Amino acid sequence: KERPATAGEAGIPVKTEYLPVTIISDGRLLSDNLKKAGKDHRWLQKTLSQNHATQQETFLLTVDEKNQVTFYKRT
Repeated sequence: KERPATAGEAGIPVKTEYLPVTIISDGRLLSDNLKKAGKDHRWLQKTLSQNHATQQETFLLTVDEKNQVTFYKRT
């Protein structure tokens, strides 16, 4: 059967993209994810300080492979 060519077969470079890693969820630190993201507690404290929040005040904090942080404060 015929099928469409994949990007690789067509000679189109494919960039692998990864989902963001959740560091804090509903005020709870996910320590394993912090380590998997290659970050440490110093980075976390700096990031929280930049967002004027504590861990407990944070609803969601994620980081992606480009070091872009997504932050949502608890309400």
